[in-house]
This record gives sequence, structure tokens and C-alpha cells, in this order.
Amino acid sequence: MPWVTTASHDGIERPRFAPCENGALKGLLPVLERSDHVERAVAGGVRDVQIRLKGRDVAEIRSVVESAQAACAAAGARLWVNDHWRVAIECGVYGVHIGQEDLAKCTRDELRELAAAGLRLGISTHSYAELATALAVRPSYISLGPIF
Repeated sequence: MPWVTTASHDGIERPRFAPCENGALKGLLPVLERSDHVERAVAGGVRDVQIRLKGRDVAEIRSVVESAQAACAAAGARLWVNDHWRVAIECGVYGVHIGQEDLAKCTRDELRELAAAGLRLGISTHSYAELATALAVRPSYISLGPIF
């Protein structure tokens, strides 16, 4: 499958993200909005969980991600942060998941920074064009489908 970039030079030097480890993202991936929900999920055996924090300020996001990451680390689970990749780097989470709008806002240097941090990257796609855009970034995984 071909990849699509907004500039030709972006297609030459593509970032490379860490692969998901064996067992990562097998089964359900709950998408939660509170750290106490993350704590309960991983205590119940969930191995991967995504925290999605929309419409909150950075200080609150950092606090929730720190708590969720502590719960995941204690349970041997992996935390994925939706969109807030800088906070994810600061908190040492396993990975980041971004949608097409946020991917379009990321500069080439920001994507390199994210890849260099060693985080895994997941990208949402809903069409062949979005899949081609995601492939240009070489993420750790691609989420396919028109559903949330």
C-alpha cells in the first residue's frame, strides 16, 4: 500500500516507531477518562488501557496520566494516552494514540521527537486515504474502522 505525505521530503525520511511487544493490544482495549477507572481495569486483569482526556487543561491531564501510569506500572499493564503525546513522554507511558486531525497538526520534528522517546504510536483511520497517511508515519499500529 502506498503512503501519502504533504511534502515530498516527508516521504523520504519517515520516522520509525517502536513496535508493540508480543501480547500488546490483543483482546479489548478499554478507552477510559478517569485514573480510578484505569486502576480498576488493570486490577481486573486488563493489560492495555487507553486514557482519553478531552477538554481539560494540561495540569489536570498530567495529574490524571501520572495516576493512571502509576496504576498500570503497579499492575504490569501498558498505558496508552490519547492525543497528549508530550504529557505521555513526560510520564513514561507505553504509547500514544492519535487521530487524523492531531496527526495532521504534528510537524515532522514533533513526530521524530515522539519516535525518539521510544513510545509506541497508534493512529486511527477511517478510509484508504487516511490509511495511506498513517502508513507514511510507520506507526506501531493502525486502528481501522469508522467506529469510536
